Amino acid sequence: MKKKHIHIKFIMTNLLVCCLLTIIVSCNKLAGLPLQTNTPFLGGTINPNTGMTAWDYIKSRGLGKGDSLYSLMYQAIIYSGIDTNLYVQPNTTYILYSDSAIISHSSTGGVSTSSYWGHNKVKVNGKSVAATSWQQYTPDSVKNNLAYLIIPGLFNFNNIPIAFILNDAPNSDVINWHTDSTRLFHNTLSSLPYPYNTVCLSQSDSNSTYQSIYINAFPGSTQGATSKGLAAFPGVKVSTSNIIVKNGVMHSVDKVIYY
Repeated sequence: MKKKHIHIKFIMTNLLVCCLLTIIVSCNKLAGLPLQTNTPFLGGTINPNTGMTAWDYIKSRGLGKGDSLYSLMYQAIIYSGIDTNLYVQPNTTYILYSDSAIISHSSTGGVSTSSYWGHNKVKVNGKSVAATSWQQYTPDSVKNNLAYLIIPGLFNFNNIPIAFILNDAPNSDVINWHTDSTRLFHNTLSSLPYPYNTVCLSQSDSNSTYQSIYINAFPGSTQGATSKGLAAFPGVKVSTSNIIVKNGVMHSVDKVIYY
């Protein structure tokens, strides 16, 4: 009985070895796939320069393009009738709405109020509901919000001040404001009266591996505020910063921006 068990084990081992050899030979000869070889890793820094104007960059990732991250913002620009020359003027900072900033869904399945269509509700049959298209707004209202995202001047990590420190306590949104720093408040191209034509730009100085740019993060701001613990954490964190275009710099966000 013991010899029979050893014999079966020997046969199974040989079958396994044969299968492995067949796979290796098949990949190499039949399928023309060579075995993986060691390849040296060549590290480097991602080049943030697009080589385009802001308008060309938006169009390149707009509706019907391969990576249509800004398709809904492109639609908004066309629908609103905003002068597209504003997206080619020199020395300008642009805030870009990704599609998630226009419409995103909450954990309950509804449209999130942190998105444009969820925050700026429209009337349908007498009820305030999330919008489903730009055509439910007046072109002028869309134009004003787009103009609010255009800031004369160049603002990036080099000149946006550090305004607050993120508290590292678990599950806490408590923040400690720098008392010796000033946040950068700057007028945008919006035609709304002060302060609704003003945007606030600031940086966090956290213990994370990189710093972040925040928009409209200042004490008392309701932009993106939550209420964990004893303090609210306002502001919208830039998801992709310092996208360099020929006529300025762009910062992409995933939430709606308002004052």
